[in-house]
Amino acid sequence: MHRLNEQHVFTTKTLGFLIHPNIPTTSPTLKVADIGAGTGAWLLDVAKDLPTTCDLVGFDLTSSAFPPPDTYPSDVSFKIQDMYLPFPVSEIGTYDVVAVRFVSSAATRAERSRAIANLKTLLKPG
Repeated sequence: MHRLNEQHVFTTKTLGFLIHPNIPTTSPTLKVADIGAGTGAWLLDVAKDLPTTCDLVGFDLTSSAFPPPDTYPSDVSFKIQDMYLPFPVSEIGTYDVVAVRFVSSAATRAERSRAIANLKTLLKPG
């Protein structure tokens, strides 16, 4: 888990942002999905920069790295989900931002294509 947190810090310092500046994040009802959330480091940092009226959801294949529920704010939640499988209907078309980091090296080209197709379904129309 320490490695995941270190990757987050290094990448954030290298890029200089959490969410690309061209992506609008001013909506007080912004809904953000973090795919492969792991320890939730990225999502928890994003939560510090957004109003508590936003909805931030971390998805991962397992909950083994998720932080304990009493350590994160009420606008953050975590769910178990395989990105290679279709997401529940309740999640489809509901997210303004879908963040994916550090997952491409662990996937074949066909798996990446399937994951991208699934992840695109999470985005709000338009």
